[in-house]
Amino acid sequence: MPRTLSLALKWCKAKERWLSYVYYHHIKKYPKNMRSNIVKQCLGLKPKWSTSDMHAYLPLKGISHEKIDEFIETTSPTTLARLLSMDFNDTILWKELTEEETAYWNRVSSWVRWFRTTYAYIENAYKISKDVGKNIDDIKVMIIQKFLYQLMPTDADDENTKQAKYNYVDSLVNYLIESFDD
Repeated sequence: MPRTLSLALKWCKAKERWLSYVYYHHIKKYPKNMRSNIVKQCLGLKPKWSTSDMHAYLPLKGISHEKIDEFIETTSPTTLARLLSMDFNDTILWKELTEEETAYWNRVSSWVRWFRTTYAYIENAYKISKDVGKNIDDIKVMIIQKFLYQLMPTDADDENTKQAKYNYVDSLVNYLIESFDD
């Protein structure tokens, strides 16, 4: 599983739920001898794709079984590579979700996207700051000011909301720093 996906799912306390969801909706329906490859493909861990692999996986991306051979022949290698890469949103069957499930998975999806696009920058800033000898409290402030400022309380927030937001940001910074030191 990609590291940022794992970190995002853990942050959202959604990892077990997502793994169960993916198993039930994408993996369980395949014969046992195919499941290992399907798991690797769902997680983006299968670098080389055979035609039979594509026949197993492309239906998960919305390509009908009848059109797979034609699709493979007429699609550029770059487009195929992008299509066959791991995308969290492709693992969720959005049209089949209730309103409550949609809200839940949208929240998780936004954190998956945030970790995928922002985590490396925060990790790099952390490591550079640590290498030049900055203390951990200064590093935390820098991370909050540069990367987490949108989560901070505003003047319009009441005292309870402000405290909750400070606690949330503090928890997130500590979680990130702990992940960098793993």
